[in-house]
Amino acid sequence: FFSELGKIKSQEAFFLQSAHYQSQSTIMSVCLLKSAGVLDATGGQSLLAQILSNLNIGKRTFYIEFDAVESIDDQGLEILLQGLKVIAETGGKSFLHSLSDEVRSLFVEKGLHLVLNILP
Repeated sequence: FFSELGKIKSQEAFFLQSAHYQSQSTIMSVCLLKSAGVLDATGGQSLLAQILSNLNIGKRTFYIEFDAVESIDDQGLEILLQGLKVIAETGGKSFLHSLSDEVRSLFVEKGLHLVLNILP
């Protein structure tokens, strides 16, 4: 009986270690990116480069913070959408948050609020 109990305890310990490892890898696959100023062609390329490099190291969930973004021009928006598309194509998820009123209005005007994950 005691030897069986020892085996069960050993299996429980292995299960707990596996569960802990899985939760760590999930946490490690999240990426927080911050964008600031005007998101134009230059800023958009920088953001896209950050997205691609984080995808290459296994990040799959992206939270992109926009609280310091003053405005987005057409080129910056196009590059942002390219990056979000790449995230989705690789099985990832993206969330945009802390949008200024101006940026939020632009997304609503273009109908992007219907297809993007925008958090408060």
